[in-house]
Amino acid sequence: MTLSQYSNNECIDMGFDECLGLDEDLDFEDKITILSNDGYKCIIDRKFVIISDFLKGMLQGDSSAGSSGNEILLKKLSTSNLQYIEEYMKHHRGIDNDIPNMPLEDTDMGKVLKDKWDVDFLHRLVPITVVNDTENKPNFTILMELLPITNYLGMNTLLHKLCAKLASFIRNKNETDIASILSNYSQNASNNDIEIV
Repeated sequence: MTLSQYSNNECIDMGFDECLGLDEDLDFEDKITILSNDGYKCIIDRKFVIISDFLKGMLQGDSSAGSSGNEILLKKLSTSNLQYIEEYMKHHRGIDNDIPNMPLEDTDMGKVLKDKWDVDFLHRLVPITVVNDTENKPNFTILMELLPITNYLGMNTLLHKLCAKLASFIRNKNETDIASILSNYSQNASNNDIEIV
């Protein structure tokens, strides 16, 4: 597909000023390939990755980025991290403007976000373990891995949603409760060989 086959709005959404120009006759595929550091292949629609400023910039600089033989290798992402990012990109199809208000208005993400899919997605990122039928322990491992990754990829709306999810656990808590929540993450991280920087 050439840039001229996209509508002007699609080209602008992809970060191009217009659909004509030096790239007019250059063919590129609708799908691009992104590789994780351990070999997972994410094949995704080119339009969906513009939700990432980092990937959008790569495509603006090199329209063949992500094509066969020119796959994009993201060394900071494992398979599971890239799968979460891929799932998010495919759901939002390149557009997401639902940034949660800060300070957080409620600890129920269903009242904070408009898209129920986002609420379910964030819920899956922080599994809750019931201990002794009385105490709920959140596992922040996945959420904490994705925070720096979304920052690296320039996925600002997702970054805000992840921060809001974390804030929902510590909102209206005293210092002791917050320390307990964060120490729970530290214990999970050390059990999974995750480095806390």
